Amino acid sequence: MFHIRVRNRCIASGMMAAVMLVVPARAHASVAPSTKDFMRALDARIQRAKPREVFQRTIVFADVSAGEAEGKVFPFTVTATIHDYNPGWPPDHYYGRTCVTRIVRTRYTMLRDRLGEWTVETKADTPQPICTDNPTEGTSAFPLDSLRGTRVGTSTPLPALMTKRQVNVTLRLGDYACTGPGGRIVPEMKFRLNPDKTYTDLDGTRGGTYVFDGFSGTLKFRGGFLDKKGGPSVESLSVFLVTPTLTCAPW
Repeated sequence: MFHIRVRNRCIASGMMAAVMLVVPARAHASVAPSTKDFMRALDARIQRAKPREVFQRTIVFADVSAGEAEGKVFPFTVTATIHDYNPGWPPDHYYGRTCVTRIVRTRYTMLRDRLGEWTVETKADTPQPICTDNPTEGTSAFPLDSLRGTRVGTSTPLPALMTKRQVNVTLRLGDYACTGPGGRIVPEMKFRLNPDKTYTDLDGTRGGTYVFDGFSGTLKFRGGFLDKKGGPSVESLSVFLVTPTLTCAPW
């Protein structure tokens, strides 16, 4: 009898534990999210969309207002700033750039997914960022301290060591040729990268300047026949996708 009673008590305790796990879960689903819950969820969503060339992304919330719930959907209106910082490649005297995207009175909705996690959605398009080259090494063109508001969630600085992850990589200079769809060389898209940060065609008659960002592995051109073209490295740091259909490599 003693063993049976202990066994029954264990079974009863197990049933109570199961009930206690289920009841809070049902109650939790009907509880409205706090403003802080929303800010964390939106911060995480924006961080996931961070482009490769951005070293540090920070979201600063200036105003968050909760609206009236629509069933299990909770609306919020947000004014915030997305601050994207890239340190550039100081050894080449390129100090990166800072981009600022302003979200003004944008409506978001918040609801739980099938796993019970908060998700944030919006029908609004993301505004175009305003970008400016940084003036000196380690200095942002738009200092974070100039943005008033609250930072939450994943908006924390990354270790300084991460800025040195490509410190031993150098750009290969010399002649390059570009291939289009099908692997055919495009004759008018051959160029030469010079040590003085200029580029020319292979005859040396036309050209402009270029910037190589060692942090993101991106080559960009300014002026000349390749003006505003450029893109990230592919396969290696000597092969670049300078347009969606044009790949350039040492020639």
